[in-house]
Amino acid sequence: PTTVSFTKKALTGTDELSGAMLKLTDLTPVAGQPTTEWSWTSGGSAHVITGELIVGHTYELTETTAPAGYALTESIVFSVAADGRISATDAAGNPTDAGSGEIDATNNVITMRDAPTVLTIAKVDDQTLVQVVKNATLTVYTASGATATVPDTFVASVSTGDTGIANVTGKLSLNTWYMVTETVTPTGYHT
Repeated sequence: PTTVSFTKKALTGTDELSGAMLKLTDLTPVAGQPTTEWSWTSGGSAHVITGELIVGHTYELTETTAPAGYALTESIVFSVAADGRISATDAAGNPTDAGSGEIDATNNVITMRDAPTVLTIAKVDDQTLVQVVKNATLTVYTASGATATVPDTFVASVSTGDTGIANVTGKLSLNTWYMVTETVTPTGYHT
């Protein structure tokens, strides 16, 4: 039987990334049959499908929900050859690259990789000629919505350093509202 392993990893990591909701869809229509799909949540090991993928069919692996702190990645399309090996293709079955993922045709392993979420915050003053504000400490909280005035749960604390720019990396989740507050005002400024 054809066996394909699906792994989920961080962009530069080697460990399995838990918490991604994944969907595999058979893109090759079969007359009179509904589209075949498999769904699972990534865990501590590869998800393996044995004896269910059809030779000559093209499939699309899609991440429907990214793990906390990671961005959604692009889908990976692949086909199953007559010898049971997989290869990256487009939706029509034509050879292509695997995009942000990796396909190991020798071992029939598809690795989907997620990049961490990144929020870049520029702290500026309120002058006509706007200047960046160095060495401010900003705190990021979750928020109940776009009009929230009270912060919810603490997420991260960052400094604008010498550039006036702060980055929050790998801490934010998709489809969540956030609020940023200034918790330490630099010398020479007031809140």
